[in-house]
Amino acid sequence: FVAKNQIIIIRTMWPYFGGATAPVFTAEDEAKEAASLTNKEKAEVLMDLYGTRKHDFNHSDQSMEALDNEIHRVPMEEKVAYCMALEQCPDQISHARKREFLYSSEGNPQLAARRLINYWDTRLDLFGEKKCFLPFTLDGALQDDHDAIEKSAFSLLDTADRNGRPVMMFDPSQHKAPRAYSTKSAIRAAWYLYESIPKDDEGKPRDVVTIMYLKLGMIDNFDRKFMRLVNKILCTVMPLRACAFHICQPNTLYEGLLPILIGALEKSARLRLRIHRGSIASVTDSLDSYGIDQVSFPSR
Repeated sequence: FVAKNQIIIIRTMWPYFGGATAPVFTAEDEAKEAASLTNKEKAEVLMDLYGTRKHDFNHSDQSMEALDNEIHRVPMEEKVAYCMALEQCPDQISHARKREFLYSSEGNPQLAARRLINYWDTRLDLFGEKKCFLPFTLDGALQDDHDAIEKSAFSLLDTADRNGRPVMMFDPSQHKAPRAYSTKSAIRAAWYLYESIPKDDEGKPRDVVTIMYLKLGMIDNFDRKFMRLVNKILCTVMPLRACAFHICQPNTLYEGLLPILIGALEKSARLRLRIHRGSIASVTDSLDSYGIDQVSFPSR
């Protein structure tokens, strides 16, 4: 998995990537993760990748009661931010909002409780107490992040895939350094863009596909902390299902960075990751096999 030219790039730029703290994902790691899956989990990964997974979770008063019971069982010191939100912005922890966390956790109340608590812990850390509990809008919690949102490396494609899943494009060449805004602001911007994805007709969060277009990225676009935290928020914090990740046309530099980039992802994301190389035609054909069509890549 880690080719000779990748090792050379990694060693040369090691301090830039975070030194010894930057995990490198190897072929051995990949094999271990694949071997750890049950047949049911392997099937779920494939269904997520191809957009064929059916969600049979039906919301009920019993499931909401089970979620509330799980939250109650969490020690107070582990849910401080959540309790602050209950006092300062109870409308943001409404019945409908909790339902989104249940749905994104496949109806598992224990997982939904942990995700909901993680949501507020992370939001307090990223936004600070002054803005954390404001409405999650451009003139509320995001009032200081307009520049980061306008220049974000993330953009939602106009067309969903054939299974109705929204597709988010990530182009790190837009993520230029030095920037007039902080890494935290860039992360908040990405959070806002994903959170703004419209719900389905029943108000449920949609499964989301992310395409990482790496043909135009340069060394000053690579920010491991940014990638790691955004992916963690997607996979463990936000009330949505990040069901598939596709890396497209990595250039020579990013081919060398792939072991670090992949090492920064959550396990659930790595298992649902596919890499597409070659010409635009071959990449679009490959994406089409996963139900993703009508993708236009930047040409600059």
